[in-house]
Amino acid sequence: MKLRLPILLTLAPLLVAGGAYYRFWSGQRDMFAAQAAAVLGTDHIATGGFPYRIEGDAGPLSITRSGGGTSLRFATDRVVFNRQPWGAPLVVGHVGASKLDVAAPGIDGATLSVRAASAQASLRWADARLARLSAVFSDATVATGLLPVPFTAPAFELHVRETPTTLDPASRAPTGPQQAQLVMSATGARFGRGDPLAVDVNLGLTAAAPVRDVRVWQTGGTVEVRRFVIADAVGEIATLTATISPDSTGHLLVAGTLSTVCPRTVSALFSVGAAPVEYRARRARSFALRGAPGQPELVAPPGESGRIAERRQLPPCPILFRG
Repeated sequence: MKLRLPILLTLAPLLVAGGAYYRFWSGQRDMFAAQAAAVLGTDHIATGGFPYRIEGDAGPLSITRSGGGTSLRFATDRVVFNRQPWGAPLVVGHVGASKLDVAAPGIDGATLSVRAASAQASLRWADARLARLSAVFSDATVATGLLPVPFTAPAFELHVRETPTTLDPASRAPTGPQQAQLVMSATGARFGRGDPLAVDVNLGLTAAAPVRDVRVWQTGGTVEVRRFVIADAVGEIATLTATISPDSTGHLLVAGTLSTVCPRTVSALFSVGAAPVEYRARRARSFALRGAPGQPELVAPPGESGRIAERRQLPPCPILFRG
């Protein structure tokens, strides 16, 4: 008895601490499950993960949402997500075979569709805003009204963050401040049966005030294409900077500058035409780009012909699109 008492006295604080932690963990689990149920629209969420994390398994899932001039549809055969008990702002998860469709129905071409075999995702909230949403899709097929044709990619990354900013009355900038950022990239991307490419896109959504409704953004808002690069294993094929803005009829218009060493090849992609036989130019050539984002017009600078000198010593241009 003399030996047991000290052991019990030693274990007692551990048992009390363990019970207190389990009570804390259980409270966090219940709160997390309630939040997830509200967002996902289902009460069928299995929870676990004690003691190091809180994990939820929602199984097969189908979500449809609309509001603020946008619509979202998402379906997957399984979604599993977790966070640390003390790390509420960050949630990470795994999604099985899935379908994602996002659109602004009132704006022609404002669509994004992703089909993927699986995805890894993370979500972080801070100060009541979307600090970062990241997703890496495997074996993805991506279609958007901003591109002439869909593309497939073994890996497609999507990152979104809100950057709410109020307009400075003294600002003379031609656009409002950036309110959100969208970054996309793909490796091994193929347009149709074209050659594998790397695609890198950085977009900024600008408006006079934080965007809570796309219909408000249509009044003076823009999408700034800060970087759009298509490259292959040899190097960059085309780079684009542009401004996309809505007109009064619900259509998107693009105006910008495209620089490319394969002008006929890039033009064939935008027109969804037959891929030409073309060698890379010795230097990149710039074109004005205007019209609808999905099928823009490339305009050579005044005084220049539509041809560009090629050096057949340089590698041939890749086939960007093959139907």
